[in-house]
Amino acid sequence: MTRREMLARTGLAVGATGVAAGLAEVLARLLAPEPPILRSAIFTDNIAEHYSMRFDELFVRDRDAFWRLAPRKRLPDDAWPLRGLISNGQGLREDHEIAERKAEDEIRILFLGDSCTFGYGLLHGQTFVELTERLLRDGPGGRAVDCVNGGVPGYTLFQGLRLLETRGFAYRPDAVVLSFGWNELAERDGASDLTHHEELRETTPPGPLAMSRVCELAWRAWRRPERPDAVARRPRLVPHEFRTILERVAAAADRRGIDVLLLIWPSSENLRESYITPLQREQYRFAASRRFGPGDLPAAVDGVAVLREAARNVPLAELYIDPIHAAPRAHRALAEALALRIGPWLLARSER
Repeated sequence: MTRREMLARTGLAVGATGVAAGLAEVLARLLAPEPPILRSAIFTDNIAEHYSMRFDELFVRDRDAFWRLAPRKRLPDDAWPLRGLISNGQGLREDHEIAERKAEDEIRILFLGDSCTFGYGLLHGQTFVELTERLLRDGPGGRAVDCVNGGVPGYTLFQGLRLLETRGFAYRPDAVVLSFGWNELAERDGASDLTHHEELRETTPPGPLAMSRVCELAWRAWRRPERPDAVARRPRLVPHEFRTILERVAAAADRRGIDVLLLIWPSSENLRESYITPLQREQYRFAASRRFGPGDLPAAVDGVAVLREAARNVPLAELYIDPIHAAPRAHRALAEALALRIGPWLLARSER
């Protein structure tokens, strides 16, 4: 056999192998399409039970955070309960793109949270994130402050950590404001968010192989973890897991010189009586161990105290849309408290 014949046969073999691999990939995608991530499926199924809108179209799968906002989405302003501007091209609830390179005098604050931070039932301009930005810009010695809304409906603190580590730090925030503590209490199945994430990691092929459905199916068949017997249902995060993740967020932020502030989100039950959830209690303890800005104040804005005070003069119906989600009037009160707390921090930064 001549050298030319050998090269020709090799080329044919390589080509045939490539065609076979491509055909296998097409068949795998047609016959065994990628299933939704379990946590994502539970989330969208839960939405479908309560609302007629196909909210699953507003979210995309995410192997780190289970789901995230799909880019460039908008709903009618009179839609319900998600309304108006939903996301920019980066999957953030912002009306502009967030440049990774900041201006020298710009202060950037990244807000991470769930549907309360996102602004469930509110237009973009009514959220406490947007209102805090306006108050800080218009206040004494107003600065070029950009408050970035990274809230995502359904998120837990664990998902907030994953978003921060995979995308949030790339925006070069000077501070991160966290507001979580309600989705964590949901009992969806017998595993925590941490367990689901570990199972995803173990069943996802490394590197570019993750792009192939054939490789993914083979990898899952080989690496499928055996979950130990678990209780039928358990919260997505229990208090000690929540506290551990708070500490992980703080450690990651500290390494980058980023300050952390908690907004302890109040439910309507917090206002009716002296009621504090176990996860709120963990936030109070965590905030007491840290400082934000000058002085000796804890690293938290106590939203429970803010709205208890507001409820002295305002009917509860004007403060809440439902037991968890706040109405525009409550968002204004929380924004005022945040601006009051962040203002001295801004001033101290400008004097450095």
